[in-house]
Amino acid sequence: MAIGQSKQRLDAEAKVTGRARYTDDMGLPGMRHAAYVHSTIAHGMVLSIDASEALALPGVEAVFTADDVPGFLFPTAGHPYSMDPSHGDVADRLLLTKHVRYYGDEVAVVVARDGLTARKAAHLVKVEYEPLPVMTSAETALAPGAPVLQPSVNPDGNLLKQHTLECNGTLDEALAAADVVVEGAYRTPTMQHCHLENQTAYAYMDDMRHIVIVSSTQIPHICRRVVGQALGIPWSSVRVIKPYIGGGFGNKQDVVLEPIVAFLTMKLDGAPVSMELTREECMLCTRVRHAFAMTARAGATKDGKLLGYGLDVLSNTGAYASHGHSIAAAGGSKVCYVYPHATYRFSAKTFYSNIPVGGACRGYGSPQTAYAIECLMDDTARALGMDPLDFRLKNTGRNGDISPLNGKPVATLGISDCLDGFLLADDAFADAFFHVDEFFTFSLLHACGGDARPAGNDLGDVHFGDFLLKKSASILLLEFAQVLLGFLEVFFRFGDVAVSNLGCFAEVAQAFGLFGVGTQLVDPFLFFADSVD
Repeated sequence: MAIGQSKQRLDAEAKVTGRARYTDDMGLPGMRHAAYVHSTIAHGMVLSIDASEALALPGVEAVFTADDVPGFLFPTAGHPYSMDPSHGDVADRLLLTKHVRYYGDEVAVVVARDGLTARKAAHLVKVEYEPLPVMTSAETALAPGAPVLQPSVNPDGNLLKQHTLECNGTLDEALAAADVVVEGAYRTPTMQHCHLENQTAYAYMDDMRHIVIVSSTQIPHICRRVVGQALGIPWSSVRVIKPYIGGGFGNKQDVVLEPIVAFLTMKLDGAPVSMELTREECMLCTRVRHAFAMTARAGATKDGKLLGYGLDVLSNTGAYASHGHSIAAAGGSKVCYVYPHATYRFSAKTFYSNIPVGGACRGYGSPQTAYAIECLMDDTARALGMDPLDFRLKNTGRNGDISPLNGKPVATLGISDCLDGFLLADDAFADAFFHVDEFFTFSLLHACGGDARPAGNDLGDVHFGDFLLKKSASILLLEFAQVLLGFLEVFFRFGDVAVSNLGCFAEVAQAFGLFGVGTQLVDPFLFFADSVD
């Protein structure tokens, strides 16, 4: 058994003794260092770039602009490759740009003998801009006549994608039959992952045709493919090595530095070139959680039965698509398992704007949507004069309930059992935690389950919870396998690249048990052994 026992992480000793080697511990002789020239406006066109002062600085070897890089648009999201173009990630990025789309966009890159010189030279590059109107919200970005940020994606506006799903009937009919109808508006802001290790990568060529990239990434195999797309070279000529990673939480589930360091080593005859972002650059110029603006409606009977609820989402993906609409789509599909008996309607639009790029972040859309829905449930309970706990106990799903999305039984749906268990607590505990409406705005963020797709393992019709806690948690997966799957031993092995395109989407260990306690495997190789009959 694993529950109640202390289990040592397989990599714990290497990390605490300093033997674990991260990307910046693995430099090469003759390493060059690169630094971006970031835009100082949020939206506009580059009119001219003067790099003469930078090039005159001792130690500077080169300055490259958008005129020097390949013209291949490429995606950056950490998703498996799709042979169907309609299912593929949006290719809207160049290595360097003349069209500035957010404050900090990359307009040039400097290469020097050391990092300090590279950064000093980057500040010496003079850029002249033509400013354009700045759009930071749906009201401005989707307004008629708004400047188009990504004409290659949508020449008619800044809408990236939209969709609607509805199940268990129609919301209009459910609200018409309700005794109480509640409406609310909710917002969640952007946030940054703040992993301890900043974004860092370096590249070199070990022969005339092959590029080796060492990167702190969650998606080595996808980096390989995207670098090939960005440079217009065969994917087979790129090798990506992922050492130990100092945190990612979704920020490194995007291709950020790998294409530019690969390009630079090619331009410098295979010499090793490194780029390490500062904390400020990581917060501004990598990825953030998508900001959601949400309106919601719910209808219930006088006795507290939830008849239907719906959520309309405006998802701000920022200057580039990155994971794009998949964030909102995932957020909408995950939350419906909590209240599986009610009518559910979800509508979302994802749009471009002039803010930092939204990407993957812990929960992948569900923290935003769950926050809004649980606020709505609080408001509905209040309108009915019911305790929020009682209202939820009356309406949340239980094991064996049918998924409203695919019609299959949900094997693990622990939220109702959790709430039932709390009723056994003493009155003081209950008063302290469950008669405060705001408790439910965060307590259910990772609760419940539903219709996961086990990755790389044929587990038949078993359906695990569909919430991820986005943790590099080998130890939790070990306990999960031992307790719930009946395996006596679990072995991990680390390698350069993942064996399949599933990467960090290995969902075998998705949410299980109380409040969706679960894990997501980000280690590239997983093997189970000694299964119990």
